[in-house]
Amino acid sequence: MGFIVLAIQLVLIGAWSNFLVQRFALTFDFSIYHQAWFLIGHGNINPFDTINGYSFWKSHGEFFMWPLSFVTSLWPHAVTLMWMQDLSLVCAEAATFVWISEVIEQHCASEKSVVPSVVLAIAGLIFLVGNPWIYWTLSWDFHLEMVGILFVVLCARALWRDSRNWHVWFWMILGLSCGDVVATYLVGVGLSAAIVQRNWRSRGMLVASFSLLWLLFLSGVGANEASSLATGYGYLTTTAAAGAPEHLGVMGLVSGILRHPISALHTLWTRRLGIYAAIASAGLIGVFAPWVVIPSALVLLENGLNSYLVFLDPGFQDALLFLLIPLGTVMILARIGNRRRVFAVGLPVLLTINTLAWGFIWVPKVEGHWVSVTANSAQELSLAQKMIPSGAEVVVSQGVSGRFSNRQWVYPLLDASKPIPLKAKQVWFVLAPRVGIETVSVVQSDAVIFQLARLSNSALVAEGAGVWVFRWTPPRQKRYLSLAPPPSKVPAWTATGSAGAAELEGAPAKWSAISTGGEGYVVSGDYWREPIGTYVASLVLSSQVRVNVEVWNASADVLLARRDYVPVIKQTSLRIPFKILRESQREPYHGFGIFEILPLQPPRGNRVEIRVWSPGNGKVTVTQLGVRPLK
Repeated sequence: MGFIVLAIQLVLIGAWSNFLVQRFALTFDFSIYHQAWFLIGHGNINPFDTINGYSFWKSHGEFFMWPLSFVTSLWPHAVTLMWMQDLSLVCAEAATFVWISEVIEQHCASEKSVVPSVVLAIAGLIFLVGNPWIYWTLSWDFHLEMVGILFVVLCARALWRDSRNWHVWFWMILGLSCGDVVATYLVGVGLSAAIVQRNWRSRGMLVASFSLLWLLFLSGVGANEASSLATGYGYLTTTAAAGAPEHLGVMGLVSGILRHPISALHTLWTRRLGIYAAIASAGLIGVFAPWVVIPSALVLLENGLNSYLVFLDPGFQDALLFLLIPLGTVMILARIGNRRRVFAVGLPVLLTINTLAWGFIWVPKVEGHWVSVTANSAQELSLAQKMIPSGAEVVVSQGVSGRFSNRQWVYPLLDASKPIPLKAKQVWFVLAPRVGIETVSVVQSDAVIFQLARLSNSALVAEGAGVWVFRWTPPRQKRYLSLAPPPSKVPAWTATGSAGAAELEGAPAKWSAISTGGEGYVVSGDYWREPIGTYVASLVLSSQVRVNVEVWNASADVLLARRDYVPVIKQTSLRIPFKILRESQREPYHGFGIFEILPLQPPRGNRVEIRVWSPGNGKVTVTQLGVRPLK
């Protein structure tokens, strides 16, 4: 029955992964793996990771990608990579459920047992499939750690069943081939085995030692570049005055934490809610089981101490917890059930209700959190993908970059101020400022679009539903394209509202946003992030009817300034001063009561927006928008 439930789960998450792919909801991380998977499958045995700027093997030492890439020849589509991740996780759940069943059989077979085995089995299954973070994990691109945790679970179970079995080494080697992060999990598994019981000690120490040596080897040869130890943990190894180190190895990190333990403890305390959320939904008490506590502690320390706060969002970086804690919870419940009759049924039911409550609250939030690309925008992106030749270089907004990475040269737009390497004879730009989960601000992307429109040998190929596609032929001698920092002014034709459209006839200097004839906003959706202060909004417009120009703090939905203008026949520059009196930032949803998480905060600053409203029945033309501090 458990396998039937897991099979149904696999079908459902497979359909969900296909939906994510169709909606282009695949970002930066997926681009890294998809590019390597595609290139290796097409004969490039040492693919260069253009996203990070080094060979793929230097990222995490994830050599398992090479055999995984054989699947490319069978079905070379982005969804295949997602389905392999789905299959790996469900297989890991199945292996965990088998282990849970063996634990139940071991502890509940005696006549002294008063806890019904079926109650524990159902509870263990719900801890696995009812945990909402499983579905958040599978929505967050592709990560090879998700394949590696299958081998970690199988290695741990093989140790538990018979440490002398050769399967231990087989699963350990496969796990180590999935990279440095998975190697840390195997160190924890080996240490757990060595500590729990004497007959596991020697093999457990060997697994931990080999995994640690492999981890040090990867660090020594530079095969852990993407782990960014210095960037993520450097603050723990030195004083604030000295500054974080430029380079940091595994042993240096451990030594630094031991020398500055108070800093580490303070960081963990400030992030306690995120740590709690990662373990509470999986059964909670299982984190204290002897077989689980050490690998769980390593996972929580790796994520809780990292300066990259995204790792506090439950997801792929915590995935091992979502398998081991249910196992540990059943182990503890089985022991309690043999000794305390009052807890035999009550505690499993209570913990099961807890997991179901987490799922009830957070599973419905999955789509809203991970999918921000509309069906119309996805259709435009799909058309753009079909237009681009396979040998062309692609520069694409990072929030929709995943499906465009099946090529040798792809560059997700993460920082508009950094120069873009030019590697191919033809460069395509696919920009969607308001569509995906973006790191570049809307006005930065709008400024890039404006520069591309004015670039020599550049052509606007397609535009619609918030997607802009340009084709550019760079000069032969040019090696980099520098995109200047975003100006305080942006073109209005990139920010059309519900009653506006982009007028793109003639030279780009004459492009504008024009009214469509109906009542509503001709211009909206242009966002500057500004702190408290005094500013001036500027725009250039002409109008045959009376219009309202509004300045909004979109972060708090507060009107900051409004001006009514009589018909302005000629193009006129208008200025509207306004003040931001307090910091207004919408708090992201974080749950309630005991079902809270520590959500990632949005970028600081108030989102300032200029809107131009028209009553209709007259032409309105807006060419330029801007916001700057008033000195």
